[in-house]
Amino acid sequence: MTMKYGLSQMVATAVAGVALLTAAPFVYAQDAYEQLRTKLAAIDTLQAQFEQQVFDDRGELQEQLSGELTLKRPHFLRWETEFPDESVMVADGRAVWYYNAFVEQLSIFDQAQDLEQNPMLVLLSDDESAWQSFEVSVDDGMWYIRENQASYAQTSLGIRFSDSNAIQTLKIDDGQGQVSVFELSQIRMNEPVNDALFEVEVPAHVDIDDQRSR
Repeated sequence: MTMKYGLSQMVATAVAGVALLTAAPFVYAQDAYEQLRTKLAAIDTLQAQFEQQVFDDRGELQEQLSGELTLKRPHFLRWETEFPDESVMVADGRAVWYYNAFVEQLSIFDQAQDLEQNPMLVLLSDDESAWQSFEVSVDDGMWYIRENQASYAQTSLGIRFSDSNAIQTLKIDDGQGQVSVFELSQIRMNEPVNDALFEVEVPAHVDIDDQRSR
């Protein structure tokens, strides 16, 4: 299971930096921030299938993947990519677990630490202090979350909502020329979710890379 592109790459390498918001007046940025927080507050749970397209720095399509995601705010996320590039990522409120079946490796990260650096995880959070690490803008119906301090990686997350306020599209720019676009379908919002989805059973005979104590 290989989410080596897009979301999993961002989590598995604990991407920290993203570009500064450019040229937008503070009032506009603050309005966008508050509007996005309001939209996300209306989402308790979200379940969907996704189709992922990965583009290189020339805008050429490199890979197409599919999978399923389940989100339960404010702490839980399960992101599973299907065969032939299978992987599973789970945020359980304490840690982020990323299992790559191809290399048989399980990587574990502290969720609170990643929350301060990772726009995808901040979607789960109602923590005002975590959101203060990010700036929000909106352009042509796409909301962008960027860390408010520049760094090498310059990662950003784009979100487009449907008319019913469900998350419809996610766009991850890794800051190094690669862009992953996730189109969601079969969307179910605010329906019951089994918490067992966010429990992790460590497979036998896998290499474990535990980053939490580093």
